[in-house]
Amino acid sequence: MKGLNYFLCYGVVMLMGAGITSSAAMAAGSNADPAQQIPVPPIVEQSCGACHGSDGNSIVPAFPKLAAQVSQYTEKQLQDFVSGARIGPIMTGIAQALSDAQIQELAQYFSQQVNKNTAQPDTQLLAQGEKIYRGGVVATKVPACAACHGPTAIGLPPLYPGLAGQNAAYIESQLLAFRSNNRSNDLRAVMREIAGNLTTQESKAVAAYLGSLP
Repeated sequence: MKGLNYFLCYGVVMLMGAGITSSAAMAAGSNADPAQQIPVPPIVEQSCGACHGSDGNSIVPAFPKLAAQVSQYTEKQLQDFVSGARIGPIMTGIAQALSDAQIQELAQYFSQQVNKNTAQPDTQLLAQGEKIYRGGVVATKVPACAACHGPTAIGLPPLYPGLAGQNAAYIESQLLAFRSNNRSNDLRAVMREIAGNLTTQESKAVAAYLGSLP
């Protein structure tokens, strides 16, 4: 199983590689003028915006940015909070109060927003983080993150989220959650295995690099 998980991301990229360019083009097109494309859903103004920002650009490092996120991924995470597959002391109750239609609306809305990155990462970590993201860590069988999340970290729909410009503190916290099995809603335990083979320093470096991307 470990061997399967190690090569899973690489297999995905071979199958989905042809869609990377088109996905990037779609993202660029949808981000052209998001304010003209979709109105702010009432639930965003009433609830989501307090933590994630009305346009999905959370300014609180502990909360994830949702702007420009793969809509299918956001929808799955909300449904996982509803079902209990993913546990969150804040998000579980919020998600369980949403209808399926609201979840779909939120996911679509945030996917069409622009990630406004104002991060100031630790520059000493960027080179190490980029090396791991693009080439993995051979000694501990950590595959390149880019294999599943794309060369520019915008994600590969429908399963793999965009990570570019995400709050570094949030990425680091999720890697640690996967490593400790406090988060277990990843497909075939891929992220738990990968995060389990990353050191705390390596997790921090990857998070800093991703947080620096536009």
